[in-house]
Amino acid sequence: MDRPDDEKKNRLFQSSAPIDRFFYSLETGGMFRSCTRCSQSLMAGDEKSGSYLIYKIYGVNDLSAEFAICHECVEEAMGMLSEESRQSLQRFFEERSIMDYLFSRMSACMTSGFQLSEAIDSCFVCSSSLQRPGTCHTVVSKCSGTTMDCMPYPMSLCDKCEEDLNQRLSQKTRDEWDRFFESLFIDPRPGAANAPPFKSPPIFV
Repeated sequence: MDRPDDEKKNRLFQSSAPIDRFFYSLETGGMFRSCTRCSQSLMAGDEKSGSYLIYKIYGVNDLSAEFAICHECVEEAMGMLSEESRQSLQRFFEERSIMDYLFSRMSACMTSGFQLSEAIDSCFVCSSSLQRPGTCHTVVSKCSGTTMDCMPYPMSLCDKCEEDLNQRLSQKTRDEWDRFFESLFIDPRPGAANAPPFKSPPIFV
């Protein structure tokens, strides 16, 4: 039988929640309803085929790009990883004790419930504080239908760690990901057509 403290923790811990407005499309003001790359509906809600990732990419001054990619497109991107890149990514996360971060998030969720700010206001790799606007970083959420995961997503990655991670990838992988993401950069800012191109963000799975 669960103790009272355990019952309270079980009530507080959430594996999923309604998608926060933070992850709504700035362009439409509502949820992303189709994959930015292939236009597949994201509202099917199936636990596997309906899962998708939402990216919010921040520059120093504002939100620079946003998009959503479906499970199939994520799988396609992951299939571009060379064996060299896979091993490099594994070492990258092992060296930085990412499991410690995940255990800390889990503990916080069980103690005080899911708090979006605790998940996205610091880099999940180096724990540096992130400001919007003010800090270049990428925020990613994993969703299914109209709900989003609470663990291990959502998460943020600062520009410095993102660059470090990308440098670990083979040139072949970087070239293929650049081509993959080229059509995904939907820039919500006025006059974005004249803005400089963005570098490809890392894939989170």
